[in-house]
Amino acid sequence: MHIPAWIRLFHQRWYAARGKGVRSYQRAFRCGWEDLLDAAAINSAVDRAHAVREAENWEKNGMLCMHRHQHRRYLIEMISLPLDVEHRWCEMMGVKLGVYAAEELRPLVEQYADRGHEVFPQEWRALFDCILTGLKEVKLVAGLEWNRPKELEELLAAVHWLTSRDTTVEIPVRQASVELGFDSKWLEGKRARLEKLLALMMSKPSGLDQWGVMPQDYLLEMSGPLCLHFADGSEVDVDPLQAVVAISSTDIRRAVRISSMALRVLTVENRKTTFRQLASANRDRSTLLIASSYPTRALCDLITKLSPAIPWYHFGDTDPAGWHILSTMRRKSGSAVKPFLMKWRARDRITPLSARDQILLEKMINDPTMEDVHKDLQTMKLSGVKGEYEQESWGPPNLLGWPFFSENNPLSRRS
Repeated sequence: MHIPAWIRLFHQRWYAARGKGVRSYQRAFRCGWEDLLDAAAINSAVDRAHAVREAENWEKNGMLCMHRHQHRRYLIEMISLPLDVEHRWCEMMGVKLGVYAAEELRPLVEQYADRGHEVFPQEWRALFDCILTGLKEVKLVAGLEWNRPKELEELLAAVHWLTSRDTTVEIPVRQASVELGFDSKWLEGKRARLEKLLALMMSKPSGLDQWGVMPQDYLLEMSGPLCLHFADGSEVDVDPLQAVVAISSTDIRRAVRISSMALRVLTVENRKTTFRQLASANRDRSTLLIASSYPTRALCDLITKLSPAIPWYHFGDTDPAGWHILSTMRRKSGSAVKPFLMKWRARDRITPLSARDQILLEKMINDPTMEDVHKDLQTMKLSGVKGEYEQESWGPPNLLGWPFFSENNPLSRRS
């Protein structure tokens, strides 16, 4: 059976609003017709007329209801999914209503409850009392989706593994994911739900790092003068090392103080190409280079322990996402991070701003922390294109030290 794009979108909206939940509803789910077609990118008069004919056929088959204007009957205002059709709708789309899926999960949940816990027996029992109560009363618990039994089983198994291991032995999040028997990024994708379950079990906020699972950014790549000072009087000085080094977030947190002879810090978004090119060109060692496309906890900890007199610059892409990274760095670190070579530049090959780009760009323009770059943001908005936004477009540095790119670089004047 052919399912039009607007029907699939209607299903997504219904399922997000009601399908995953466990409440019983008395009224049919409704959706604005014109808004639905706009969201499905059905714009031409011909395509909209075709969508109307499709909707009429679906209504004849009893799969939806069309609500027309009281007087101008040719105008469709809303469409709705009748309550008595939801079962057929779920069968067609291959999904199951949460309210019915919850009833089938009890044996699985009881099996895990009986498994017990050697380290936290009382907390484990309390967790499953909450889950079983939620199943009985048909209500949500810790964001669990009752219509996904496989995911529920995976989450319960992961919680048991996390809370049973020796938390003094730190393990990278992707290695932990593999040891759990999943692909390397599974744990990162389920982090929010796992932490909700852990918090419910321990009756307090509980992040993965508290269980010895370190985020993927727990190694911070850098190049330049840096010295970590520890409470026992020992220190680790990486300045003599010419190559790129990786320092763990554990060591950064363990350090009571971090010093540097650098005149500036420069974070670089592209770690594979641009960061390494700059590290090779940093001959005078006046710049502490750090590969970072996001203000991770490790980066913020390091910056906090460095002298506030050392200015912080960031070299990133100049598309809306790149500017958003700069905004996030400023907000999370509380530092006045300065943009480095981040200017809107024209480009021969045009890349239009997507709908998401435009939303993000408008957010950056209205961000009070981004007032110093409003000119470039407004230029991008008026042009409607990203311009030459990738930092790799600068090519290799042509100076052996700060500022790495000379004034006569043709790209520096291209705007």
